[in-house]
Amino acid sequence: MDATPTLSADSSDDESHWNFTRLIQPVDPQIFEKENWERNPLHIARGNAEYFSDLLTLDDVDSLLSFSGSSLDGILIAKNDQEIPAASLGASGPHSKVNNLEALYRHYRDGATLVLNGLERRWPALARLCDALTAEFSARFLANVYVTPGGNEQGFGRHYDNHDVFIAQVHGTKRWSLYHSPQHLPMHVQDRRNTDTTGPEQEIMLAPGDLLYLPRGTVHAATSTDTTSVHLTIGVLPILWADTLQQALARLIADDVRFRTALPIGFAHTPALHAQVRDGFTELIDILSTSLSAQDLLQESLRKAQSISAPQLRHHLAELDALPSIGLDTPVRRRTAASPLVTSADTAVCLHFHNKTLRLPMSLSAALRYVVSQGDAHFCARAIPGDLTAPQRVNLIRQLVREGLLTTPRS
Repeated sequence: MDATPTLSADSSDDESHWNFTRLIQPVDPQIFEKENWERNPLHIARGNAEYFSDLLTLDDVDSLLSFSGSSLDGILIAKNDQEIPAASLGASGPHSKVNNLEALYRHYRDGATLVLNGLERRWPALARLCDALTAEFSARFLANVYVTPGGNEQGFGRHYDNHDVFIAQVHGTKRWSLYHSPQHLPMHVQDRRNTDTTGPEQEIMLAPGDLLYLPRGTVHAATSTDTTSVHLTIGVLPILWADTLQQALARLIADDVRFRTALPIGFAHTPALHAQVRDGFTELIDILSTSLSAQDLLQESLRKAQSISAPQLRHHLAELDALPSIGLDTPVRRRTAASPLVTSADTAVCLHFHNKTLRLPMSLSAALRYVVSQGDAHFCARAIPGDLTAPQRVNLIRQLVREGLLTTPRS
C-alpha cells in the first residue's frame, strides 16, 4: 500500500452548508475521484478542532444518549470485537430508562465503545449532510458515531468494511492502523474477518477536525489515546455494476425457462456430452447479449438512484397548509435528496422520486424537465418556459410542493 497522503487545510470556510467539497477541503473533488475513490486512503489534517462542530459535538452525543429513550434503539456496545445491543442490557418497563442508561455507561466506563447507528435519520445536521452527499454521488450515505473512552481502548480489532467510509474526528484523538488489504473492493457478501498477523503498514493519528477516507476492503483498526474519542463514520453504499447486472440476470432467469433447466444427465463423466454442454452455454450467452439492453440497465440504475434514500420532508406539514398562497412569483426549490427522474410512457410523462411515480399529461414534459434541471436553485412558476398558462404553471408548482418534490424557502 502506498503511503496515505496527509494534507494540511486552511481553517477558514465560507460555505454555510455541508457538501462533498466542504467535507474534503482542500482536496479538489475531481482529484479525489481520480486518485483516491475506490483506490487509495486519504488523510486530511486540518489543525482546526472546530471544523465539524456544526455537524456534531461531544455535548450533542451526550444529548443523543440522554434522550435516546428507554429502549436505547440504534445503540450498540462494542468491545473485543463483540457487539451488544444496548436495548438488551436489562431492565424493562415504564421506569427502565435510568437503569438502562446507567448500564450503558457502566460498559463505557469499563472501556467499551458506544456505537450510535443511523444518525442520518435522527440528527438534522447529519441528515442534511447525507442528503447532499446522496444527491452528489447518486449513492446512499449512512452516518454512525463511535465514542471510545480514553486509555488505549479498542472496540474492534483489525477488519475491513464492505463499503467506503469517510471518518471525521469530532472530539479527542484516535490512532488508526492500516494493514495489508488482501481483497480490493470486496462485495458485501464476503467475509469481513482478517486473520493476517503482520504489523501495520501505516499509522495515522486523527485529531479533531481531521478526515480519513478508507476505500472498502482497507484493513484497519482504531485505538483511543488518553482522552475520550468521538468520530463520525460516513458510509457510502454506491450502486455497483455487479449488483445491477446480477439483478437483471435474476429477472431474465425468472422469465426464461432455458436458464432454469438442468445440464444433461451424467455430463461430468460422459465426454460425448461435453460439446452439447458447451453449445448450451454458447446459446445462453447469446440470449444474454440480446436480452440485456445497456439502455435498459441505465434506466434501471437511474430509477435506483432516485429512490436510494428515504424522503426528507422537513416543514412539509406547514407547506401543505400554505399551498393556496403559492403564486406565480413564489420562490421554490427542489428538495436536495429527491433525485427525480423524468421518463415518457405512452401519452404521459412520468416523474419518479421518493419511491413513487407521478403520471402527468405529456404537455407538461418540458416544464417538468425544467424543474428537474434547476437542482437546488430557487425559481418560480413564472420562470417555467413553454406555452403553459399562468394557472397551469402555478398548479404544477403547487402539485410538486404537495407531493414533496419542491419546498418553499423558510422566512
